[in-house]
Amino acid sequence: MDILRLSLIGWKDPNNPDLYVDIKRVLWISPDKHSVITISLGIKKGMPQSWSLKDLCEDLAHQRAEITTDDPFAYLHRDESSLSEKERASRDRIHAVLGPLFEIHFEALLCKQKRGAFVTRIMKDHKWKKKEIYKYLRRYWQGGCVKNCFLPDWHLRGGKGKRKSCSPDKKRGRPSDAWLTNRSSDWGINVDADIRARLLKGIKEFYKDGRTFTSAFEDIKRKHFVQEMVLQNGVWVPQLWSVLPTIEQARYVYQTEFPDETKKLLNKVGRHRVNLQHRALIGNPNRLVIGPGSLYQIDATVGDIYLRSQLDPQRVIGRPVIYLVVDVFSRMIAGFAVLMEGPSWMGAMQALENAFCNKVEFCQGLGITISPDDWPCEGLPESILADNGEFLGYNAESLVQLGVPVHQAAPLRPDWKGLVERYFRTVHDRINWVPGYVHPDRDRGDPDYRLDGALTPRSLRELLVWCIQQYNLHHHLDRYPLTQAMIEDHITPYPAALWNWGVQEGSSALRAAVPDQVRACLLPRGTARVTRQGIRFKNLYYMCSTALTQQWCVKASLNEWTVEVAYHPRSTKIVFVCLNDGRTLEPCQLLERVNETTWQGQDLYDVEDYFKIRSIEGKVAKQSKTQRTATFVSKQEAIVEAAVQARDSHIPSISKSAQLKAIGHNKRLEQRYEQQQHVAMYLSAPQAEPGPPPPDSQDEYVPPDKPYDLLRQMRERRAAQWKNPSNPL
Repeated sequence: MDILRLSLIGWKDPNNPDLYVDIKRVLWISPDKHSVITISLGIKKGMPQSWSLKDLCEDLAHQRAEITTDDPFAYLHRDESSLSEKERASRDRIHAVLGPLFEIHFEALLCKQKRGAFVTRIMKDHKWKKKEIYKYLRRYWQGGCVKNCFLPDWHLRGGKGKRKSCSPDKKRGRPSDAWLTNRSSDWGINVDADIRARLLKGIKEFYKDGRTFTSAFEDIKRKHFVQEMVLQNGVWVPQLWSVLPTIEQARYVYQTEFPDETKKLLNKVGRHRVNLQHRALIGNPNRLVIGPGSLYQIDATVGDIYLRSQLDPQRVIGRPVIYLVVDVFSRMIAGFAVLMEGPSWMGAMQALENAFCNKVEFCQGLGITISPDDWPCEGLPESILADNGEFLGYNAESLVQLGVPVHQAAPLRPDWKGLVERYFRTVHDRINWVPGYVHPDRDRGDPDYRLDGALTPRSLRELLVWCIQQYNLHHHLDRYPLTQAMIEDHITPYPAALWNWGVQEGSSALRAAVPDQVRACLLPRGTARVTRQGIRFKNLYYMCSTALTQQWCVKASLNEWTVEVAYHPRSTKIVFVCLNDGRTLEPCQLLERVNETTWQGQDLYDVEDYFKIRSIEGKVAKQSKTQRTATFVSKQEAIVEAAVQARDSHIPSISKSAQLKAIGHNKRLEQRYEQQQHVAMYLSAPQAEPGPPPPDSQDEYVPPDKPYDLLRQMRERRAAQWKNPSNPL
């Protein structure tokens, strides 16, 4: 970001980067861009200082400082109609003197050497004090060089809302009747800051859950006004102060701290319960919309049902996370998503991608056939209202790229998204008969609903499609606020009917959604690796036309590299490789091989789960392999050790050179010996007994004689050669 005149630059605290140790306002930048003049906003008597623009840019580049918009003088930018006559008169009186001076000699006033002459002339002409003049100059520079910088700070006078101090030796308030009638020497106690803090702490701690103030005050005294603990009959008993505040003083503190009913309820039941159960319901969500697609609400909840794995039905995989996207105008469920991971940006993007795109194609992927009129929600909405969780941060910029702004609800305020929150209960009411549903009223001895689960994530999606269809087409909205135009057109308040009416009347705020653009912005991204076998992602291999044309696999045989892909967790059939810096998505199909065809139609969660289990099994196998390897190595070492001992037991009678020369001759002798051993093993093998004679036939086959004589002659010749090596065979 460029440094401009009147920009605010904050220097970060090294110990806490979220805080600024100083904020300076840029007053002037030299034409040659070599120097700047700034003034500190945090110094009460600060004056303009000259900086090197290079040093300032270096601090910004190294993130020691940053350009900020936190202006402590932003309150000066007020509307003219909000100023009183006295405020305008005071401002105009000062501006009449200093305004022309700033307009003509602004740069000269920033220079310390030239500033004194102007100050002296003002003191002489207008009889102002030097201190007063510098106060106005400083305020003009620090406040942003606007006319309202000369407004008086009358709102800071008088200590409004501040408690006044009291004298410790003088009792405030009316004396007690006991003291006036000399029945007590205790004249009471003043409620100072310490006592007030004790009373407030006790009120917040004990005055709640329907308790009376009297009973809560007794606990406050026993807990927060203890002087010491005394041991009586083996029990530690609190010794209270000799002079205690009265219940009237405690009530006064309570009334001053909680002057209205809302604060009292906040103290008794908490803000969260007040917002949900006690706030005034005077609004209507339809005031925020003009037609279908004006505003979508999105939220997630943990489904009250236990699922099983699609790969291995014997495995219970827990409860899913269900996302719903609801159109505020028609109350229509525009999209949903079922995931096995916690609420996250990835899940929210899947739900929005489902809400934006064609439902006919989506249902076909689940084996369900619908018509476009059964679920007509398709297109980009005008805006989205979401939680303060998944959509908080830089991830929401993906929706901004699609031209869909995201409005975030306040933390712990689900009532801001009352429609989608209510629809979770509607969905659960429609699946409470399914095996594996979580029944909160389960008694001891009842069957465990976790083991009753039968649905898989895919079958739950199929079930929810039919539930949503039933709701959108046939759920009568009893309390829907029909407009006069709807009543004239005899519209029955069904979600689908309201949606179609809004589209026909031309009040729809939906915009056309290009599927590739939606996927590019909403689908989660991952990293794939280009190998000789294909594009590997999540241990599966894919291929696209670009990879074939540019011979990626051939190049990967020399050096592999990574590419960014967009994927859909609901399916392993296809991923999208990001080309041209992510601006283009090219589909990559799953290769038709044995390993890949196993995962056709499966969720990516099941694939990751399977390979994770396989990895764990591999680690376990390594541990058992260690023992088996130790056994085999021990046996091998024993064989080698026996051979070494046999070698060392026979001391050679010839020299080393003679041993080396005899290697060839020894090898031939060993070969002949091995051959004799093989022949002997063959001859000593038991022969099969002859079977019954075959039937007589003229075409009988007569086998040749077995070569026993030839083998006997060969054995005799081998024995003779062994005895006389010089005699050739």
